[in-house]
Amino acid sequence: MGVAGDFNHDNVTDLAFVVSGQLFVWFGTGNGYFTFHPPMSVLGTNPLLGDFDGDGKPDLLLKDTVNYNTAYVLYGDNRGNFPVTKTLTRGSSSSNVANFTVGDVNTDGRSAVLVVQPSVYTNRVFVYYGNTTRTFASTTTVPVGRCITGSASVADLDGNGYNDLIVEEQNCNNTFYGPTYVDVRTRNADASYNPDQTIYHSPSINGVTYGMPNPPEVLRSDLNTKPDLLIEQCADDRCDASNITTLINTTAGAFSTCYAPAASRGINVCSPTSSVASPVPFSIGASGTVPMRDVEVWVDGSKRAVQIDGFSNYTFLKKSVSLNPGTHNVTVFAAGWDQSLVKKSFTLSVK
Repeated sequence: MGVAGDFNHDNVTDLAFVVSGQLFVWFGTGNGYFTFHPPMSVLGTNPLLGDFDGDGKPDLLLKDTVNYNTAYVLYGDNRGNFPVTKTLTRGSSSSNVANFTVGDVNTDGRSAVLVVQPSVYTNRVFVYYGNTTRTFASTTTVPVGRCITGSASVADLDGNGYNDLIVEEQNCNNTFYGPTYVDVRTRNADASYNPDQTIYHSPSINGVTYGMPNPPEVLRSDLNTKPDLLIEQCADDRCDASNITTLINTTAGAFSTCYAPAASRGINVCSPTSSVASPVPFSIGASGTVPMRDVEVWVDGSKRAVQIDGFSNYTFLKKSVSLNPGTHNVTVFAAGWDQSLVKKSFTLSVK
């Protein structure tokens, strides 16, 4: 399994993947071809994209294939190299399988590592927060209601501006078929979490409740600004077939009202119009080819607003900016977690 991202900062999508202990980075040329960067020896596999130190350079998380409780964060240099590696280990036994995923848990613009270790810690999610010193010195533990399995992910499901925790759970006395519940703990502004709430339970099929072979996928199924969830459930004991359920988010939260374009890359500026009074309301939705991080508004060469509010390949901004009367040059940037950019420029007249 590989991951897409702009690893040499030329705003063209590249590929990173691991084969036989070698990390390969293929640089996209923009016309369907690739150039090949020299491979690097690594210990892990199945790379995930992130920016763990917030420096704007894409990093990778790799999971060890021998020591099952270990993962590696590879810090990128924007040239396709990963010269610094940080090792993360959950617990003391290398045989205890840990599931490592990536998400911006506290909406600070830096990726965190989420760890679930079902065979040891049955009802906990461990969070390792990324920081500028690359130490992961800040950690926290979030308990859940049942036995946790699968993996954990994040998205702002209630529209309060803070990412919530999405987990797969199962009844502790039924471990044969895997996770059968999807639960959410919504996050508050003070970093506390609300009680665990179940949003999905696998229905019984011929008297048997089969589990979910893959984690819920956050997506935009109905093209609005609310993250939805796609859930796959096995339809038999070998999971030769599966049933797909899409949970449409109907939460009445303070979500942005400006939809992102349906195209793979683009920016939709719902406001301002060509002539407005100050403070100027900006309402923006954007889409990109990688998981999206934020939207920034630059006016006359100065950054005036930023909002870290993304899920899947979409990101949004809704803020007001005080501007002096006159004509201003505005550029809107939408950035992915690899800092690949989508931009749109226009002239604005302020009364």
